[in-house]
Amino acid sequence: ECVAGHPKKEFIVDMERNRWKCNRVIGSRLVAHPQTCGDWGDDRPYGYVELVKSTLNHLPEMCQKSKKAPRILLVGDTGAGKSSLVNLVFGFKPKDGATVRAGGRPCTQNFAEWGPFPLAPVRVIDSKGIEKRGDQVEHVSKYIEDSFLKDAMEHVHVVWYFVGDRWQEGDKEHVQKLQEMCGVVVVMNKTDARKPEEVENTRKAIQEDLPSIEIVLCGDPRGTMNWIKQECVAGHSNKHFELDMERRRWICQKVTGCDDQGNMVRCGDSGDDQPYGYVDLVNLTVDHLPKMCKESFLAAQRVDLSRKHRLAAAATATASVAAAVVGAAPIPFADYPILTAIEAGLYGTILAIYNLPVADGASAAFAVGLGAGCVGLTGLGA
Repeated sequence: ECVAGHPKKEFIVDMERNRWKCNRVIGSRLVAHPQTCGDWGDDRPYGYVELVKSTLNHLPEMCQKSKKAPRILLVGDTGAGKSSLVNLVFGFKPKDGATVRAGGRPCTQNFAEWGPFPLAPVRVIDSKGIEKRGDQVEHVSKYIEDSFLKDAMEHVHVVWYFVGDRWQEGDKEHVQKLQEMCGVVVVMNKTDARKPEEVENTRKAIQEDLPSIEIVLCGDPRGTMNWIKQECVAGHSNKHFELDMERRRWICQKVTGCDDQGNMVRCGDSGDDQPYGYVDLVNLTVDHLPKMCKESFLAAQRVDLSRKHRLAAAATATASVAAAVVGAAPIPFADYPILTAIEAGLYGTILAIYNLPVADGASAAFAVGLGAGCVGLTGLGA
């Protein structure tokens, strides 16, 4: 029967187009063109668009709940650039004095935890700069030890140890003690604002004390002139640099010889004002994280898109194999609900990997596209 309850004996059937229309007269029969019910239907699959819409409405929350956000402890003195680095890597900035769990909450007197956020499934613990190095060692060590008394997801998984202008007395013992408890990456931040020889001397001092430690040099010269180096990798002075101020790039034009045709060969070393060191920091951090936290961390970070691309490709391949297996079912239309769920699940997974919200209209557009795909498959089967 139609939606108005009229029996199908009132239907006009178009077998060529696989459609029916209810022709029950519901108005006066005395007029030339009496009004009919008009309800209609066809043989296309139904209910799948609603299924997609309902699934997509829950995906962000489901994806967020399933994420296992790692905990990263920031250790370093005030002014080391901890907040700016976190902002560049994850897209949020720790703020002092917050007490709300959704943003930040004080863990103890000397620590505040931030995250996870909807688009950054990672938790960052910011340790306040403490004037006395011995006090800092004691507070940080106890905080990490206490975390190991809780659930595995509440452990401190990695420490980012920030080094300022110099490698201070006591840093070696502090880092060694931290290494006994969890993974540690030494971060030399704001290196673009320091002289290259100072940066190199500090790096060598750290390497001499801790030969096996992982050191990352980070800098963000955007908005400054620090992107123009004093010399290129070959040691040529910046007086040989050709500057493109519009594109904020430089290239060393120092002549280093001639080719077989007698043409001058130039150095060719170049650089720009883009942030550096952050991809290395991400890669080293992933190596220290437990397996259950790695995907969440890679989804949270914003500086290494190649990692996200690999996760998305793997998810797509898995979904494709699953869809191929389901599509091989011999029963017509029986595979639609499962294929729909696979496609909607892949859509949500990719949104989670790239930390993208469901934009207005995106769910409807995706649903319509899927519905059209189902119609196409039906026609292909016929």
